[in-house]
Amino acid sequence: MQAARLSWAGVKITTTRRQLIIDPLQNTLPLKGLLGDPLWPPVAIPDWDGSTAIDGLVTHRHPDHYDAETLRRTLGPGARVFCPMEIVSELEKAGLNARGVAIWDTVRAAGIWLGWIEPLHRPRRHLNNLPKRKADETRFDLSGNSVAKRRRC
Repeated sequence: MQAARLSWAGVKITTTRRQLIIDPLQNTLPLKGLLGDPLWPPVAIPDWDGSTAIDGLVTHRHPDHYDAETLRRTLGPGARVFCPMEIVSELEKAGLNARGVAIWDTVRAAGIWLGWIEPLHRPRRHLNNLPKRKADETRFDLSGNSVAKRRRC
């Protein structure tokens, strides 16, 4: 498994099976009014090569994490884009094959188990409405080996 940092919050993970592109950002124009011009150009993300199996992941709707054009250009037709349930219809309207994931659910992308957890920047009052599960446990799978990791909050 290889991981490479992209621009802003973006990450590309490559496994033997496929790639996972998380929060790819190329279009910085929606951020200009808030942040000004970028200090350096965004990391180039190549167009889909026609053969590599690539999944996408959008962690949330903010314009520094969701760039529909970059996703369409880099993933190829029919590629899966995992995202929070709340933004599925928006991604579908943008022509993406959105797969909504609810908080605390897990999905497998690029051979990696991904778990959706409550976003940290939501007001804490939302935590009272979550299912009664252990919020301090993160599960992930790397190269077929299940690993459980606990962290005290």
